[in-house]
Amino acid sequence: MNEADAARMLKAFGAQVAQFMDRRRELKMLAANAIEGQDRTAVAAVLAQLGTETSELHRQWLQVTNLVLQEEREAYSEIARLLEQAGQAEASSQA
Repeated sequence: MNEADAARMLKAFGAQVAQFMDRRRELKMLAANAIEGQDRTAVAAVLAQLGTETSELHRQWLQVTNLVLQEEREAYSEIARLLEQAGQAEASSQA
């Protein structure tokens, strides 16, 4: 993934987290009202919605996690190549 795509993904994820936090507070209030009114159907609907929104946030979090892991793997590969080149250069200078 190129840097511009990665930046867009991270920005979108940050916005999604902020929206989720706001939505969670809203759903908490809806659930509290439904519980107070003893409306089991409404409580179930709020919990189902919270589950759906949490699942979507988790899906996006996994995409971000995979991006970070890919970057980490590439960094370790680059470090390994540089260390190998340094070792070869040192061996050549000693020969």
